[in-house]
Amino acid sequence: MRQNNTGRSKPVPLAWQPLIAGYLRHLRALGRPSTTVNSRREQIEGMARALNSIKPADVTRGDIIGYHADQTWARETRRTHRNAAVSFFTWAFTTERLSGVNPVDGLPTV
Repeated sequence: MRQNNTGRSKPVPLAWQPLIAGYLRHLRALGRPSTTVNSRREQIEGMARALNSIKPADVTRGDIIGYHADQTWARETRRTHRNAAVSFFTWAFTTERLSGVNPVDGLPTV
């Protein structure tokens, strides 16, 4: 049976939800405009959905590169998604919410 598109986004994987919520709270605490917070939320949630079966602590640089490579974004859109990933994972590792190897270290620039 074919599923109909409801127009709603797929849910964000549970493993990502608390980390994303903390990151957005961090952006609001820094006084980022609501438009920036909403853009970052959409960008990080999109990546989380695409990496669905991978927990944030298990994401690799290759996973992020693969996710970006699969998209048909314009250069500036690609750049903002890359920057969102860098900001998100840098925050998560700096605040010790994640440990180990930061997957955005050495991520190619756009």
